[in-house]
Amino acid sequence: MEDEIIEIYEYNDQTLELSLVTEEEIPEALEVVRDTFERTKNKKCKVFRLESDEKMRSYMTDKGFAVKAMRYGEMVAVFVVQTEGVDKILAETGLELSEEERKSAALIYSWYPMTYIRNGEGVPVRLINKMMRAAEKVMWDRGIHYAAGIIDYGVARAMGTFGRSRYEERGDFQKENGEMQTLFWKDLKKVESHLMNGDDDCPWFRIEQAQEQEGPEIYNFMQRIYEGIPDKSWFSMDKEEKILRYVATAGFAVKAEAPVGGHEYELAGIFIARTSELGEENLGKYLNLNEEELTRVAHMEIAMVDEEFRGRGLQKELMKTAEEHLKFLGYHWLMGTAHPENVYSVNNFRKLGYEIVAKDLKYGGLPRYVFCKKI
Repeated sequence: MEDEIIEIYEYNDQTLELSLVTEEEIPEALEVVRDTFERTKNKKCKVFRLESDEKMRSYMTDKGFAVKAMRYGEMVAVFVVQTEGVDKILAETGLELSEEERKSAALIYSWYPMTYIRNGEGVPVRLINKMMRAAEKVMWDRGIHYAAGIIDYGVARAMGTFGRSRYEERGDFQKENGEMQTLFWKDLKKVESHLMNGDDDCPWFRIEQAQEQEGPEIYNFMQRIYEGIPDKSWFSMDKEEKILRYVATAGFAVKAEAPVGGHEYELAGIFIARTSELGEENLGKYLNLNEEELTRVAHMEIAMVDEEFRGRGLQKELMKTAEEHLKFLGYHWLMGTAHPENVYSVNNFRKLGYEIVAKDLKYGGLPRYVFCKKI
């Protein structure tokens, strides 16, 4: 992965390439670190402390990784993530973290967000957030499900960076030397929630990932809508056991909720993406993908919207939200099926850029278009 571009960031007339720092590039990366530290120190900004070259080198190799930003062939920024020994550091905070969280977390270094930018003139401010997102992609590919950052208490600039990147403030703790620190936390498995504009009857919808414990409610919602479908051949209803597994371990669900007064909400729509346990059902076979590529296939499995809220673009918004998360998780082929006469689902697939790659009999002999979109 070291030779691969993680992301290309276009900014005005600049092109910044984000990729992993290779072992040969570590001396240059360390130079970026030292240069940036001196510039920051001269400005009397309290943002980070400088570690030894030996520690920095270990974080860039065997104990973590580093993402670099290249502009016009010059390394202008370095973002360092520690992946080894993080559970011990997090345990020392004294804050409430589960064992699973501590064991499956990476640290955006120890006591400060370790982003170094030199030659800052003309480098976009959002580059830090772009590099953080690129680092998160690498974390996920390496089986790391949580990202943490520990910074000196009250450092507004760093706190703002974490806030823009959707990290939550878990709390403050005091070190043995009396210094106060703040822990920021992000669950990389979660879809980032947002609001969708509605109409006068329902001015907005809340779009976010459903939690595992909501599985039974989602199944009951689906069952109610399925019972109201005139032509049952349009939809193949899975058993409750499968739906619960898709929501919990074999994929994820994105839900749309409508406000019903006070702090109460009702389920308006649901979308389920299936990311594992595809087996022989893997739709990637229609593309003749090899074994490695088949692991990058995700199924756009189920979309359902309550009759009261149809015609407002909810299904499309739910699918778009799921697509963004699947791209973040590293899936390349998004595939799904729809009955040829189900014009609503067919049109939604087409509007989102999916192409029909096959027509086949599936789910016990039911006609289906097979759709695919490469991301």
